[in-house]
Amino acid sequence: MGRIFICYRREDSADITGRIYDRLEARFGAGTVFMDIDTIPYGADFRKNVDQELRQCELFLAVIGSGFLVAKGARKRPRLKSPKDFVRIEIETALARNIPIIPVLVHGVRMPEADALPPTLRELAGRQAAEVGSGSTFRLDVNRLINSIEHRLEPPSRAQRKPSATNERILIVDDDWQTADALRKNLLFEGYHSDVAGSPPEALEAMAKQSYTIVLSDMRMTEMSGVELCDEIHRLYPDVFTVIITGYGSIPSAVEAVKRGAYDYLTKPTDTERLLSVLQRLAELRTLRDDNQALREQIQAERRAARLIGSSPPMTRVMATIRAVARTDAPVLVRGERGTGKELVASTIHELSARAKCPFVKVDCACMPEALLEDELFGHEREAYPGAHAQRKGRLEIAQGGTIFLDEVVGMLPAVQARLLRVLQEREFERVGGSQTISVDVRVIASTSRNLEKAVRAGDFREDLYYGIRVVPILLPPLRERREDILAIASFFLEHFATRSGRSLKGFTRMARKRLLDHGWPGNVRELENCIQRSVVVAQGDKVGIGDIALDPSLSPEGADDIASTLVQPGFSIEDFERRLIEAGLRKTGGNPSCAAELLGLTRRTLLYRMEKYDIQLNRGHAPEEN
Repeated sequence: MGRIFICYRREDSADITGRIYDRLEARFGAGTVFMDIDTIPYGADFRKNVDQELRQCELFLAVIGSGFLVAKGARKRPRLKSPKDFVRIEIETALARNIPIIPVLVHGVRMPEADALPPTLRELAGRQAAEVGSGSTFRLDVNRLINSIEHRLEPPSRAQRKPSATNERILIVDDDWQTADALRKNLLFEGYHSDVAGSPPEALEAMAKQSYTIVLSDMRMTEMSGVELCDEIHRLYPDVFTVIITGYGSIPSAVEAVKRGAYDYLTKPTDTERLLSVLQRLAELRTLRDDNQALREQIQAERRAARLIGSSPPMTRVMATIRAVARTDAPVLVRGERGTGKELVASTIHELSARAKCPFVKVDCACMPEALLEDELFGHEREAYPGAHAQRKGRLEIAQGGTIFLDEVVGMLPAVQARLLRVLQEREFERVGGSQTISVDVRVIASTSRNLEKAVRAGDFREDLYYGIRVVPILLPPLRERREDILAIASFFLEHFATRSGRSLKGFTRMARKRLLDHGWPGNVRELENCIQRSVVVAQGDKVGIGDIALDPSLSPEGADDIASTLVQPGFSIEDFERRLIEAGLRKTGGNPSCAAELLGLTRRTLLYRMEKYDIQLNRGHAPEEN
């Protein structure tokens, strides 16, 4: 095996580099690890001497501490900017000789960005780094570094090399380092990747940082027994399989561990064939379990999707679009009249998507004051404004990994529209009053019942945001345009509300069905739902009759004509009608201008303008009128 060259700065990483050096020499043998700073004299021939040493090396470790870029202390002078910096010279020489480089990050230091490095070193920023902590994780971190080095320098020959057996990630727990390392090597030869933890606490700490599928644990350890460790693992990580490795004298304890949840036990010395047989069975069992879980989730999602009831051609097209778009992360704009089920479409897309296990967060943009909408979406930092006594996460952060549904997106302030556009394009934002950029991974679904194109032409809605949210448009038809679905939806609501009320209703009479089909349903599915709920309450027989169906005559075309005839009187102007309509909307919403604007199909700004025009006073003291 070739030598390993270690480059580091004495003042910020000497101690941990020395510990790494000792572990590498113990693993690979004396003379295999070369530390630069104690051996190569710095002078005019330094670059030449480094190049001579690197000719004998097959791997270069660049230890990156807190002073890697900038000198520690009061002066804080840049280091790598100087062409004479010894670390820069060593890394440049390694890159020139095409020697594999592993950056080693210590003390929680982050990998430098490419822009912070000189042009000759920017290639370093793209290398896969290893992390080595100085505390309790040191042994485990160095073991991972050793694994990485072995993969680079000591792969099995082509005739011996075996393909990766599975996607299993194995953790070996044993306080006997030599036994654990021998087991790790056997597994590596068979195509399994594994890490070693020297104690149960170290194992639990490793599992908190890394996802493992199998834990192979020794029975007798000092801080905690193998049985106790398995109990703790099953409590914290129910999906992880555990296998006990024990001597002959501890077999009864191993049997007890199996009774308490361990998959199996192996005796020492470990029989490789038996170990591989156990691992193969575990891989098959995990695949079967994952497939079963995926099938159950698919069935549940299909059942939830069935809430979108309808076999009419328009709804068939809608469902086909929903299933297609659920497989992607594309933004969706759901359009349709009020009460057509836009939120249900959004939640169905979420539940059929790969994001189903993450949050589905709804934001009602119409009923929220414009000044609060920005804070609701993006959150705020402490003392961002008077009264902000603590940091608050916005809905976008809460929806991380999932879906955010922006209901009635028209009416946002221009500043909020600009920030939302940045989320769509860059997937990042800052909280109100903050400077820290927050990355976010969310799917955006928006909805509106208004003419969005008209709002764009009027300058009330950004054109670039319009195209950003309508990557996939879905138009929900009103109930009057899919009358063949009315009875199916009504029957669904009848069964639902009858079950909740503990009643047994067998359906609708012939005249009741005719009345349902003849009504115009201007409130769409929401109106139908409320109608059926009332019918279940008042129905006397085993079926809902025509007398049990209470419909608002003013909402039918004939009722609307009667209202118009009543209003058209001498001296009654359009302004009078508009004033009455606004006052009625405010009464219905308890004096909430945002909700009244949404009810009347106006922007909040337009409503406030007309209230001022007609001298309508805002009275928030009244409760909303009942529908």
